[in-house]
Amino acid sequence: MSAPTIESYHPASVDPTLCIGRRYTDADRRWSPMVYGARQCKVPRPSVKDPSAGDLCEKCCTRRDSGKLWDGVVTDMASLPAKSHIAGSAWFLSRKPTWLGTAAPKKTMKAMNAMKAMEAIPKEVAPAGDEPIGWLTIIDGEFYWVLKGNVYHYDPIAEVPGDFVGCLRADETIDVYAEEEPLIVVEAAALPPALPAEAKEKPKKIPRRVLMSRIAELEQRSAELERRSAELERRNAEMERSLEESTHTIGKLRSSFLHIVNQATENM
Repeated sequence: MSAPTIESYHPASVDPTLCIGRRYTDADRRWSPMVYGARQCKVPRPSVKDPSAGDLCEKCCTRRDSGKLWDGVVTDMASLPAKSHIAGSAWFLSRKPTWLGTAAPKKTMKAMNAMKAMEAIPKEVAPAGDEPIGWLTIIDGEFYWVLKGNVYHYDPIAEVPGDFVGCLRADETIDVYAEEEPLIVVEAAALPPALPAEAKEKPKKIPRRVLMSRIAELEQRSAELERRSAELERRNAEMERSLEESTHTIGKLRSSFLHIVNQATENM
């Protein structure tokens, strides 16, 4: 199977009612390294109600001004940042990813070997106390494993981390353009003398029940956020409907008032 065209990774048409900000889609693992597609932002376009408001939603304006997670606008390919991993970017054209034809298997060895290496380090240089080696989280409805600031895809069935995605920001978003931080850098000379076998301790592994409990908790939080979002959308729709009814009523009252005034003027 031949590689898809660059155009196929971008919207075929632009919805005139939606923000024109460009967002990336899920990674296409049939390329090495992975390549992302593009989609149009799903937030309503401000200029539809107010022509002076512009064509970008508030969040896309913030991304554009800060340069963080900004991928340009869907109406202009030239606005695609050079470092973007979306098909058609300068990175894509210069890096020339290899088309594999089939999705590459998830690469779990790097992260798993790093975890094993950390477990092999004496307690003095391993994470203090019962600090877990990484943790599970949900970002935008997807499971991810965070390890030393690096973010990896996570397979909740196999319970293993997968490909490197990016680095975690302070606001819990993923910087997909960041380079992977070294998971472990320990020089042999920097390690303390070997301890007796009975004195060596390893960090506790996270029990399966704890992971499953964390997954359930995150799914519950995600469902609650979706419920609140739906409730806000419902209230917004009710307010807009109420505003339309009020505007209609005011129009009728104004017409009645003008009619009365005209009749009074004619009778004078």
